[in-house]
Formats: sequence, structure tokens, C-alpha cells
Amino acid sequence: MHCRKGCFGCCIGPFPITLMDAARLRDGLATLPPVERHRILERAHQSIAEIRNLGYPGDLHTGLLTFLHAEEILFAPPYLNLPCPVLDLETGACTLYGHRPIACRTYGLAITLDGAPMPHCPLNYKDLPPETIETLRVPIETSAAGKAALDEFLAAGGREGRTIIAFALTAS
Repeated sequence: MHCRKGCFGCCIGPFPITLMDAARLRDGLATLPPVERHRILERAHQSIAEIRNLGYPGDLHTGLLTFLHAEEILFAPPYLNLPCPVLDLETGACTLYGHRPIACRTYGLAITLDGAPMPHCPLNYKDLPPETIETLRVPIETSAAGKAALDEFLAAGGREGRTIIAFALTAS
């Protein structure tokens, strides 16, 4: 695995996360010392300001993504230079590593998530042909556990939807 502290290419550019992931990030943010929390929130607000100028594929007040193909918009060139607000650019470390979204936890390896092949980090399979990478792909089924976690989240007052990390951190 090439993934480690200091390797943060996948931490550049916003991507959709669930509102359950958003709540986990806010919980982690609340555990940080005030100075670090302020620094992250400042970066989140800067990111939101830039995203507003680029044309956010969702509600600019709540941060909820509303377009069915929001990923296609967010993965377009104008967005690709925006670092994640929780990325410490000096160290290349995630300041909320223990609270990071599922997308961050699963990216890197060649996996098939609930029957859908997910993209992997090309650095982890640098010299391998695509056929070999496919033989290494790990299937992960989350439907039962995912539904149970979502049901628990909803029962506790959460709601379904998607946003991005910058909006997740600044939501009240």
C-alpha cells in the first residue's frame, strides 16, 4: 500500500459524503482543541466560498447535494485543486482521521462495494496491468450493516442525503 501520512492526492477535490458521515466528522471536530477546530472551520469556510464561485451542485445554504450526478460536477477540473478542509497541508495528515467518511476509509484498494466496482488509487497498483488489478479486487457487501446503521442514525434524528466535507463541518 502506498497510502500513508504525507500521501494525500486523494484528499484534493470535494466529493459526496452521507449525512451520517457528516455527523461523524462534526463529532470528531468537537473533540479537537479550540485552536485546531478554528483552523479547520476557517479552511472549510474558504472552501465553501470557492465552491460558491464555481457553481455548487446543491443547496448553497444547507450544503445538501441536489443533482443526481453531483460526482461528475465535483470531479470536474475547477474543483480538483480544492484541498479537504481537514487535511493539514504541512504534514499531509488528516486531522480527523478517526472520524473520516466511509469514502476516505475505503479509497485506495481495488474494491467492489455492494456490487459496484469502485475506483482505486493508481499509486497502489502502479506496475500492474488492469487484468491483475481486477483479480485483486475485494468484494465488500454493506447492505445489511449499512441499513442497520442508517436506521439507527435516522431513529436518532438524522436524515438521509449527501453533502461535502466543507459543508458538513460548518453545518449547525
